[in-house]
Amino acid sequence: MFKKPKAPKDDPEPWRDHKDLREGWRNEYFKEILQNIKYTAEKAQSSDSVDSDTVNILMLGYVNSGKSSTINSIFNTVHGRICKRAKSGEIDPPFTQKYMSYKLDRELDRIILYDTMGFDYAPGQGILIDDIKSCIKGDVEDGYHFNALRKKEREWCRFKGREIDCVVYCVDALMVLWAKSLCRKVQEVKAELKLFAQESVVLVTKIDEICEETKEDIRKIYHSSGIEEVVKIAASMFEVSVDNVFPIKNYSDEMEVDEYKNIPLLLALQKAVDCGTKHILHKVKMCEMLYDDPWRDYKDLRTGWDKEYDEKLLQEIKRRAEDTLAIDRMYSDTVNIMMVEYIQSKTSSAINFSSSKLNKRIPNLAGDKIIPLCKTYTSYRLEKGLETIVFYNTMGLKLTQSPDICCNDITSWINGDVEESHLFNQCAENENDRYIVKGQRMHCLMYCVEAKNLMEEFTPLKKKMQDMERKLNISAQERIVLVTQIDGICEVTREDITKIFHSKNVKKLVEKAASVFEVSLDKVFPIRNYTEEMETDEYTNIPLLLALQKAVDCGTTNIQRTLKAKQSDIFADIFFLNASIFL
Repeated sequence: MFKKPKAPKDDPEPWRDHKDLREGWRNEYFKEILQNIKYTAEKAQSSDSVDSDTVNILMLGYVNSGKSSTINSIFNTVHGRICKRAKSGEIDPPFTQKYMSYKLDRELDRIILYDTMGFDYAPGQGILIDDIKSCIKGDVEDGYHFNALRKKEREWCRFKGREIDCVVYCVDALMVLWAKSLCRKVQEVKAELKLFAQESVVLVTKIDEICEETKEDIRKIYHSSGIEEVVKIAASMFEVSVDNVFPIKNYSDEMEVDEYKNIPLLLALQKAVDCGTKHILHKVKMCEMLYDDPWRDYKDLRTGWDKEYDEKLLQEIKRRAEDTLAIDRMYSDTVNIMMVEYIQSKTSSAINFSSSKLNKRIPNLAGDKIIPLCKTYTSYRLEKGLETIVFYNTMGLKLTQSPDICCNDITSWINGDVEESHLFNQCAENENDRYIVKGQRMHCLMYCVEAKNLMEEFTPLKKKMQDMERKLNISAQERIVLVTQIDGICEVTREDITKIFHSKNVKKLVEKAASVFEVSLDKVFPIRNYTEEMETDEYTNIPLLLALQKAVDCGTTNIQRTLKAKQSDIFADIFFLNASIFL
């Protein structure tokens, strides 16, 4: 099934260099590492913004990979004697069936290790990915019984416990050589956990089974070419840097601790605590970038984001669109939204985004490249009950003086004087060979601008906008603004879209956009586009659906105003007709 590596040879220089080990392994060195770990863990708790007083480390790995043995070995190292806290052993079924926490004591009492059920080699067996995600978020309490066989019948309560700060994967050194099967399992887990910000550390256990010289003398661990090879393979499999992979030798049947064996264990623990501390300090930074209360208040989001809320929004948008068209179906049977973008602002992505929600998959209806794809006037009718809403995609505007879409085109779109598939005529305002047809009049103008442009090119963008609107005289047109790709400038939103209305950076961008486009703040909507995702996400859908709902409301205002003007003209004609008859 796999082949044991050849016996390693000693190298004159270690493949991993620790400056304190250059002149030989000292018995006291592990005590110095303990002090460094203690200092790092305490440093993470120095801020009032941190809601936890511990560094929380989650242990993951395959069945019999040495998770529980590693926890015991760390306790042995800290206490200076053999003490088994976590049940361990190579039996069937494995010991760990419950979510258990083990708080280190003495000088490392700010560190908690969490033991979990192992991954099983058989498909569908072992710990569930949903359980892992709940553990990381702190939604599982101590003692929760993992149930891999009854996924739909899991009985666990939402318990707000301690959020995990670092994920540690344990893997048997021999199993690293079984790369293909192991890699598929690991990739499945890592793909699901990619949205979490925690850094990962990998422990390669049982190295004495692949290296006889290390078995006899642990001080050869960083000179063994065989162990170096396994470390590099593990780094590739788990998609981490080589310096995040640590070979260790756990305690098993020993009666006394060995200071030399303690050193690789403590070096691995030190790295995990460093990663955990980094995550905690990152959370502090994120808290400083957020308002306690949302700067834009939606009553349905006050108690938290519900994945079912996007369905409620869809139904509400459908109802509003139908009510809008019921005003005068002779005037229009669709709500028409014209999208005008600044090049690279992802207008096409926004159209694809709307279709993604409706179809529960990622389509590519409108194209989406760095170069401006849209060269013709194209419409995109929504589906799944929203057929009465039609997007009209247009060629993009440029911030430079180079040729871009001309103002006559925009005026023709708004008035409905351009038919489908019209080829945009750049800067050809004086040409007379353009055809005029009576198409669909626009009810709402939707500007799209990339967040980065607002940050970097605020002044030229505002000037471009003011010049265009002055020339077109379209200040009375109902319009909203989409600020796209906010995840590119807001780290908080990139990690958690539900923080969008708490982010200070996003609020500043919304205020800038309102100033540039001369609209009220409630008509500016920040959104995050789909880019490389394979599936839709309910939380990502919500900001765009809120924008679409506002666009429909603006369309309603436009139709009502147009209908009122038509009625006024009719009454005026009747009045003058009656007056002429009377005279």
